[in-house]
Amino acid sequence: MYDFYIDDTERGFFKDRDYMPILGGFIIGRDKYQDVRINLQELKQSFGLNKFAPIKWSPGKNDMTYQEQRSLSDQNQFRKAVLSKINEQDITIIVSIIDVKGLFKRRKYEYYRIQALEQLSQRFQLFLQDVNIIKEESGQIILDHPGGIESKLSRHYREISCNGCSYIDMELPYLSKTLYLAHSFACEGLQIADYIVGVIGYTIKSEDKKYFNLIKDKIRNRNGNMKGLGIIVFPSNSTSVDFFFNVN
Repeated sequence: MYDFYIDDTERGFFKDRDYMPILGGFIIGRDKYQDVRINLQELKQSFGLNKFAPIKWSPGKNDMTYQEQRSLSDQNQFRKAVLSKINEQDITIIVSIIDVKGLFKRRKYEYYRIQALEQLSQRFQLFLQDVNIIKEESGQIILDHPGGIESKLSRHYREISCNGCSYIDMELPYLSKTLYLAHSFACEGLQIADYIVGVIGYTIKSEDKKYFNLIKDKIRNRNGNMKGLGIIVFPSNSTSVDFFFNVN
């Protein structure tokens, strides 16, 4: 049994020309998840935080939920420590990036999220096939509570898990028929997913790969090629983030 923890970069759609919606996270064997939770909790404690204190790539200044994390004197050091810990885990990272500038027409943000979720579901199915999973409904998706469009996401996910994908003719027999929702402040898996999409978003915006290089080895790839495997770009002919794939 495998679980796929997924978060996104933002709660709403922004018109900033450099903004790209990103949805993604990591896949992990269910029998290994407890070790990941404990490792993250121990890391928090090593920085003087409560082991249950929620963490986030970019905690809001006025969000009391992340007050403990914001009290740290060196946020960048903490980010590097979290990413290094992520790199030590037995996980596989997959993210979907929507190149808004490369689309003929902008659509509502919920459309992008639904499209990205379908792409991630496809890659999760392919991952399970790659690891020779043959049991139906052996993969479960846990999504950070989307806040407002959960019914649309759940309906679309139910449709593709039962009847196949709409964008590409592909069945998803190894995925659970239920999309599970949780809150990141109470789930270490979603906190890790937040860091993953956070570092991808940072790299796109800054074109600085110092953080990306800390987790690049965990991104799903084939013969070193990440595009279309661990990093999915829509539309597929977009070259806007190809600098990711020259990771040396």
